[in-house]
Amino acid sequence: MSEEAPESAPDVAPEEAPSTEPEQFDPERAQAKIKKANQEAANLRARLKELEPLAKKAQELEEAGRSDLEKLTARAEQAERTASQHEARAQRLEVAFEKGLTPAQAKRLVGGTREELEADAEEILRDFPVKDDGRPKGNADLGPRTNAPPANPRQADLMQIEADLRAAPRR
Repeated sequence: MSEEAPESAPDVAPEEAPSTEPEQFDPERAQAKIKKANQEAANLRARLKELEPLAKKAQELEEAGRSDLEKLTARAEQAERTASQHEARAQRLEVAFEKGLTPAQAKRLVGGTREELEADAEEILRDFPVKDDGRPKGNADLGPRTNAPPANPRQADLMQIEADLRAAPRR
């Protein structure tokens, strides 16, 4: 076995460890930094004022650069949306009229096609029937109402006294 000399690391200067002590506050240096920041802010404000008219002009040029076709396309799309909304409303009103719904019932019609609207109208009429004069026929969901005596005997006594007082002749 041959003994080799241990390799030595290249000469590197050891890194200086950062100081753990906080820097001393220097009011003059702080004032200088504030003054410099204020100058930079003032320069940026001045530059912004110079650029605002240019940005507005660029926006105007971009708008003017849109082709007539793009403008007309946007207007046509808006008109189609409005027309489809009006058609849907007209169809909803037609179905409500044909089925004899009240205005309050007509507001609640839901559906994308005429068939869906008609099915919804029939469901509304089944759940909330209408009298001949256009008024709803009570609340169909509650079922028959009964005058069952209250579970509390004192309440039953009070109800009986009230009924007796109403039935008694007035003097």
